[in-house]
Amino acid sequence: HVSHDIFVNAGGKQFFTITADVMNLTNLLNKNWGVQYFSPNTFNSTSSVGLTPTLFPPQQNAGGYPVYEFTSPGKPYSIDYYGSRTQLQLGARYTF
Repeated sequence: HVSHDIFVNAGGKQFFTITADVMNLTNLLNKNWGVQYFSPNTFNSTSSVGLTPTLFPPQQNAGGYPVYEFTSPGKPYSIDYYGSRTQLQLGARYTF
């Protein structure tokens, strides 16, 4: 956050304030820094860890519980490309 006051009259009671805010400054320095991740709502409790029930043929162990196979589901998170960008916000305010 950077701000600068510009006084309008000699009394100093009226002034403009100009501001600049930089969000995710680290991504401006290096494209691999400041990357934001999120967990998409496409995984449920068993598929997010790679467990899929073995349905054909329907197999169960002696206790009657279903048998699961482990397959790699990939990464449980995605990169937020919009949130990972460097953003600049400019502002102006007149105080009287």
